[in-house]
Amino acid sequence: MKHLLIFFLLLLAFTPSAHVYADELMEAFAIRVYVETAEGDTYQWSFDNPNTYEYQHNDRVIRGESAEKKVTQMYEQLDISENHTSESLSRRIIDGPFPTAEKIDVRYRNGESQLFTWLWEKKVD
Repeated sequence: MKHLLIFFLLLLAFTPSAHVYADELMEAFAIRVYVETAEGDTYQWSFDNPNTYEYQHNDRVIRGESAEKKVTQMYEQLDISENHTSESLSRRIIDGPFPTAEKIDVRYRNGESQLFTWLWEKKVD
């Protein structure tokens, strides 16, 4: 818990916008993001309140502070809002770090335990 507090204080001091996302992330109850690419790679980011972070790339799983950074980065990339559509969230991923994404699954449980799910799959021509 002490490390988490130090991390958030550093974010506040050096990157004010990241602090806003960190606060919003802490208000969320849970987040799951899954991306599958054309190359066959799979990525997963997950957060469970209060401070459980996990990142997975194919079979490699990391937890803790390293995962926290990756989950926070993805949360910032998505800028999750309950009003998003599957298409708008998928564009944030495809236009950003995963241009070859073929399947995207985002699940977000807010502070009131409402579950929001956005699914996107590339259309086959």
